[in-house]
Amino acid sequence: MKLTILGSGTTFTTKQRNAPGYILEIGQDRVLLDAGEGTKKRIIEAGFDIYNISHIFITHFHIDHINEIPAILWDFSGQRQGKNLYFYGPPGFKKLFKEWTNLLFPGLLAKKFFKVIIKECGKDSFNLKDVRIKTEPGDKHGLVKYQNSVFFRFEHQNKSFVYAGDVHYDYPKELIAISQNADVLLIESANPDQKKVADHLTPSQAGKIATEAGVKKLVLTHFYPTCEKYDLKKQAQKTYKGPIVLAKDLMDIKI
Repeated sequence: MKLTILGSGTTFTTKQRNAPGYILEIGQDRVLLDAGEGTKKRIIEAGFDIYNISHIFITHFHIDHINEIPAILWDFSGQRQGKNLYFYGPPGFKKLFKEWTNLLFPGLLAKKFFKVIIKECGKDSFNLKDVRIKTEPGDKHGLVKYQNSVFFRFEHQNKSFVYAGDVHYDYPKELIAISQNADVLLIESANPDQKKVADHLTPSQAGKIATEAGVKKLVLTHFYPTCEKYDLKKQAQKTYKGPIVLAKDLMDIKI
């Protein structure tokens, strides 16, 4: 497996950091993890064919993780006819999707350009070809109508990768459970230790999760602009002794 960082930032997009989005290559397949604004352009900049993406995994419904989805649907309606598009995300996704389509482009899906299949995930496991996917329910998030979230674990050819999305640090036992002995954990670290908030992790908190889960490599991402002023790796090293990568847009990470 290989991970490509499309967006290592937040809703406060900067020149260097796009909103959240990631491509996970699994054999010959490419899946999209979250889809913040600008994700389509970053996919092209990273050298991928966006129309070959059939599976999109959404961790939660904050706008900076999902607002490229309508643009992808609109684009695909003209360029990807006859191919199914699969979404995986927390409970509430089907209702949200129906509201979106009725509001933004009523009748679009009725034209049968392509079929959209949505799987709502809680504590679950299933296969996509030779990939085992496990999910755990995550935190409840404020500021949005549908507050559920989900953690994803991908297993392929004796390698494992976990993506967490946004996390509240209130002993996230489900995240620690699903991350056990993972080769790579991709997790947000939106604020430095000096600017701790309730609804995001700091580097030392992310490091503690990785240590408790026995993760082999920690990748920190989802940085607010204030993070650029601090040594986030040094902060994470206070609680995690393994290799640490600070995500940058268009960076590739082998798993």
